[in-house]
Amino acid sequence: MLAEILSQLTNRMKKYLPIFTTNNLTIDERWNILRQFIENWYDFEIPDTKFESQLIELENSLNLKLPKCIGRFFILASQLQNMGHTYTYSGQKSNKFSSIFRDCLDISFLEKHNALSLLIQAEQDTYWAIKRTDFKEENPKVYSYFLNYESDNNDFELYGSPFFSVTSFVLNHILIYLNNCSSFGMLIENVELFREKIKSSFENHIFYDGMELFEAENLIAFINEDLFEKGNFNFVLHLKENREIKNLPHTIIDILENKEGGWTSNRFNEFPR
Repeated sequence: MLAEILSQLTNRMKKYLPIFTTNNLTIDERWNILRQFIENWYDFEIPDTKFESQLIELENSLNLKLPKCIGRFFILASQLQNMGHTYTYSGQKSNKFSSIFRDCLDISFLEKHNALSLLIQAEQDTYWAIKRTDFKEENPKVYSYFLNYESDNNDFELYGSPFFSVTSFVLNHILIYLNNCSSFGMLIENVELFREKIKSSFENHIFYDGMELFEAENLIAFINEDLFEKGNFNFVLHLKENREIKNLPHTIIDILENKEGGWTSNRFNEFPR
């Protein structure tokens, strides 16, 4: 039954080709690339609904003139929330925003931190927010605020290094929870050596908007620093379901066969047999 569902799913999928190929982009172009990535990976078109009145209503409720970057994020999130989504295997009903971002849209002011949140984690223990002092920036950094479980007042505290920019945060979040694919991740001991080993296996390798990305047909991967363990780096690879594992470059197959630890999902759970 699952094999039949997967076969029907892959037959409807479009080919994904590298899209993050240049850093010579304006902020508006970066937002457009994010939209294109979502559309190309998930095989649907995002409607160009403006949501201008809802944005004004949000600003009035916060008594704030929101930075353009937050407006762009709010509109994208609203457009995706307005689209229904049915999970392939469970049949559960949701919306495109929830299926892609996993966590909850929460644009609210964090008084204690003088910051405006974008998302709150589904478990309600992490906010991602922009500091008000950075509102004048065109594409400001995004900070993480973790719930202090030892606090009597349920306080959230600043944690870790900030994300490079709002667009970088959005891309990172999408890639962390990317679906419509089979995935695996692992800890890297030596980033430089690992990079040299794998980069020729991809059509595109780029340091894009604060992230290190690798792309090929129906394939995207990235290297990022662990939020909790500074100095530790992870490699994550996503293979769209319309490309066979056996067609991956030999270097990637070798890594899969010999990696110790890490995690896998979907078809990679059965590899190697």
